[in-house]
Amino acid sequence: MADSISELARNLGHSVRQLRLARNLDQRTTAERAGISLRALGMLENGRGSTLETMLRTLKALGYEKNIEMLAPAPTVNPLALLKTSKTPRRVRHSRKAGLHKVELPQTGGPETGVSKADMSETGVSKTGSPNAGR
Repeated sequence: MADSISELARNLGHSVRQLRLARNLDQRTTAERAGISLRALGMLENGRGSTLETMLRTLKALGYEKNIEMLAPAPTVNPLALLKTSKTPRRVRHSRKAGLHKVELPQTGGPETGVSKADMSETGVSKTGSPNAGR
């Protein structure tokens, strides 16, 4: 992987040269078709400073204009639009009471329950019917 801009320019220039040679074209013919000077093409191929226009003209002269989109392809997913349209999934909180079953306990002892107030206090059940509430 190229680390510096000059190295990237050299690699790109080398690729343009290989593309030109694969088309069996010399520099003069390519420069004439592109409408650029022979010197500009030589600088492009050597990675020694070139303009974007020189690059695009050369690629078009080499019949490579359809592949220029590969340099900066259109995104298939727009992240900003995705953020605006999609809703963040929310966690569903279940009620704590949903899984619990209510158990009825006698509030006070009496003849109908057979439990006296003394029995309830010994077992740790309060007058409200909840265990250890009074402790």
